[in-house]
Amino acid sequence: MSTPGAEAEFRRWLVAKLALTRWPVQKSEPVEKLAARLLVHPEALRLAQAELDAKQQAGGRRKVSVGRSGYCEYLRRRLDITVSKEVHATVRGYCKLRSITPGVLIRSLLHQMLLEDKNPTEVSGWWIDGKLHTFTLTKAKNKPRPPSLKTDITAGAHRALVARANDAGLDVTALTRGVVLEALNGKRVKFEILTRASQMWDDETRYVLRARH
Repeated sequence: MSTPGAEAEFRRWLVAKLALTRWPVQKSEPVEKLAARLLVHPEALRLAQAELDAKQQAGGRRKVSVGRSGYCEYLRRRLDITVSKEVHATVRGYCKLRSITPGVLIRSLLHQMLLEDKNPTEVSGWWIDGKLHTFTLTKAKNKPRPPSLKTDITAGAHRALVARANDAGLDVTALTRGVVLEALNGKRVKFEILTRASQMWDDETRYVLRARH
């Protein structure tokens, strides 16, 4: 038999989990109907929305917006990966053919990979057309830094990416490099284009956190 304290603890846990997902901000259908579909009490969704709004107001963030995809947007992480000039030019050329930006490409590829249970295999370096492309970092003031590939992803997607990398004994850069190389080498052709970070999940449990070994 549960106690009031245990019930309160479970309720707090449920509200916290709901607040990390897109469900509290799904206003396209009545709360009661959505709650029935999720098998939760309507009040839990209302409390999750209130908690989410309070966090945003405390952090000075703008109101959560839900686009056509219905994903939740509020916390983002920046990935910044330094590459050689040759790799940067190759990625930009690929993106030009697909009419997207490098940031959109990387975000879309990471989202697709995190939904799968298989990690990329080409993670040891920027191998393109049989050639390894490297770069050199220098502190010289008169020498420009190598270019970099940047993208924004949700905090939840970042946590999932870190979990996948740790499980594979890799780092985030290696996994990101791997999926980009799969696209450049024609091994990953079909993937959903995500123009905004908010189109990714912010609840890492919606991604596959451990790939098959």
